[in-house]
Amino acid sequence: LGYLDVDDDMLVSIGQAQALPPHKVVFMVTGSQGEPSAVLGKLAAGRHRQLDVRKDDTIILSSHPIPGNEEIVYRTINRLIERGADVVYDPIEAVHVSGHACQEEMRLMLNLTQPKYLMPVHGEIRHLHLHAKLAADNGVPAENVVMVENGATVELGSRGISVGERQPGGYVFVDGSGDYFRTRLTHTLEVAQIGRTLARALGANEDLVEAICLAHDLGHPPFGHTGEAALDELLRDAGGFDHNVQGYRVLTRLENRYTGWRGLNLTLETLAGIAQHDPTRDLGSFPELKRQAGPSLEAQIANIADGLAYNAHDLDDGLKAGLLSPADCAELDLWHRAAEGFGWGAGRLDDLARHQMIRELVGSLVEDVLQESRRCLAELQPSAPQAIQQHPCLVVRYSREMREGNQQLKTFLLERLYRHPRILCTQERARQIIQALYAGWREDPRQIPAELCQFASAEAQPRSIADAIASLSDRSCLRLAQQLAPSRTAPRR
Repeated sequence: LGYLDVDDDMLVSIGQAQALPPHKVVFMVTGSQGEPSAVLGKLAAGRHRQLDVRKDDTIILSSHPIPGNEEIVYRTINRLIERGADVVYDPIEAVHVSGHACQEEMRLMLNLTQPKYLMPVHGEIRHLHLHAKLAADNGVPAENVVMVENGATVELGSRGISVGERQPGGYVFVDGSGDYFRTRLTHTLEVAQIGRTLARALGANEDLVEAICLAHDLGHPPFGHTGEAALDELLRDAGGFDHNVQGYRVLTRLENRYTGWRGLNLTLETLAGIAQHDPTRDLGSFPELKRQAGPSLEAQIANIADGLAYNAHDLDDGLKAGLLSPADCAELDLWHRAAEGFGWGAGRLDDLARHQMIRELVGSLVEDVLQESRRCLAELQPSAPQAIQQHPCLVVRYSREMREGNQQLKTFLLERLYRHPRILCTQERARQIIQALYAGWREDPRQIPAELCQFASAEAQPRSIADAIASLSDRSCLRLAQQLAPSRTAPRR
């Protein structure tokens, strides 16, 4: 856009910058909103591995604090000043630079991309409306612009674009034990984000890691692990039910997109990574993979990203739901580490402070995985991917100290959250819903919705019914159970 004109020879690496006189170097870093895991937050806390703040350094924050962020932003400024820096920030100087595109920049993007369809995103309704008006002024037909809210579906096909049926946006714990906050979809996205971060830093195949992360929970039935346990019991005489095996089954047998080919056209490395993202799993359940060695680097990354995201967001959800308190968490080593890094002094834990604490916790875990994994890879010096797969130990792992802290967190969540009376009550309700739906469909298969009949193939009936149930969302499962014939209505609350 011509706002920043920098000659190529003025851009240097961090290593080169450290060798130059301080007054000749400018670092552009993240963290102007005080995020403790961003570069500026780490500099303020003295925790950055390559940079530090020196006396008389000048630091410019080119942003306004987002409403609600004022306390953490000014705390970061205070820490930087304590380290001897001269901090320039608004309103001391008019240095604010908006991070949002202005109208002319958005007009430029419309002219450059010439979109056929437009769905305005990011902002309030008034912002979306103005974006749509701007698109109309630039030649995008009004019928090709859709305005949507959370839960809306957008249908795009040969006949154009339209807003479809609204879908419920319910929330559940990832283990299916409640009705709060995270969904399995948001869990999957968080796992993929962490996985890509680790893959990029370790030089792994980012696309492969992302594919494994996005597919790792495809086999989970409604209500997560609670629904899995219920189906496993119902299919005890038919081989049981395992969400990892079910996910592989979805990808290789149930999800069909090609004529003459069952399943999706995925590479062997992708399928093996999905099957082995749990490194303890016996490949006996995956006949096509019996000749595979141990888990690849990418599968190990997906595995550790899954557990990391799972524990962190369940802790977050438990605090938000009021099932856990900061006082409960005081026994956790990782909680104390996060509090120290964030600078939280055991006062009131509002929503903003809670978010910052969880981010700090995730950041410290990711950094530890990277340091320990780099050390393991340096010792192994693998010349080929097979060397990692044949190595008797995992190379993507926590340090001993962090591994103990992570295990402490897992035990804490099991005892204080997953076994909480409110959670146990919801688990029992979920189990009854799965049982009622399975029994009703076995007794009268005509009650299976037409769109799910694709799963009722030549397979044994218990397995095909389990396939149909496993494809449902929590709310769809509850709704279908309530619609059963009276003799099989889902149990009342």
